[in-house]
Amino acid sequence: MSFILALLQKIDDLFVSPHLPLDAEYSYAARRAEAERVRRAHLVPIVLYRR
Repeated sequence: MSFILALLQKIDDLFVSPHLPLDAEYSYAARRAEAERVRRAHLVPIVLYRR
């Protein structure tokens, strides 16, 4: 029985995607962090001098 399960696991390992699946929270956090990084990169620093 364990031999059959090991064989099935070996066959299943042949079809594993090389990309790791992301859970919903990590994916959302990663997309939000990337959007924030891009937004900050496009900001033009505005300096107001008072006289």
